Amino acid sequence: MMSKTQYGDNNSPTQTPNANYRNYELTNLACNTVFAAPSGSWANYQRMEIQIFSTGAYVLTWNAVYKPINCILPTTTAPNQILKVVMEYSTARNRFEVVYVGQES
Repeated sequence: MMSKTQYGDNNSPTQTPNANYRNYELTNLACNTVFAAPSGSWANYQRMEIQIFSTGAYVLTWNAVYKPINCILPTTTAPNQILKVVMEYSTARNRFEVVYVGQES
């Protein structure tokens, strides 16, 4: 059974979401960070949502396995705003297709 939320290390320069969780959350990001290729065994069309909150502006870098579809992957956070990135896994393409990016305004 898939758990709901995995909490990332807010002080880590590398974030690695896991297939056992639907959501990956950073509650107070405190540094520039790279989103590595997620770990675990992913099912076709399995969804994952990444939610980031930070008090500063930090640089985000994404592994090539994250492919945006009609959106742009965020490269920075905005202080005191929530950022959401929603994706689905494609077994045929072996990648995470990002279908939504939203920034609190």
